[in-house]
Amino acid sequence: MPHRHSVLLVEDDADVREAFEALIEVHGFSVASVRTGREAFLRLRDGAWCLIILDWWLPDMDGEQFHRQLVADPTLAPIPIAVCTADAHIKKRAAAVGIQHVLLKPIEAEELVAVLDRHCTKAA
Repeated sequence: MPHRHSVLLVEDDADVREAFEALIEVHGFSVASVRTGREAFLRLRDGAWCLIILDWWLPDMDGEQFHRQLVADPTLAPIPIAVCTADAHIKKRAAAVGIQHVLLKPIEAEELVAVLDRHCTKAA
């Protein structure tokens, strides 16, 4: 059986995190979630990740700081990020640092699933 990659969801709001987890799982993808950037980096070291879904505003860092730390590590740098935010201005900031996917909250399920389909293998 081929190895299944997972999505790492980084979201500090418990309700939003649960909703995203359910949405990701119902569309056939494997997901793990954490609350902070620090927790994310701990989890990133112990798994095969196809995508990081990142809330731009975390308690311990913003999306730009997270991205800088990610790309500074050659083993983690190839993992793509999809930023989720309610702030439309973040699209320009995210693009400026090289983040391709910015999903504006409230996120359309089809938009998220399209990003997942592009980067992830569905769970068995």
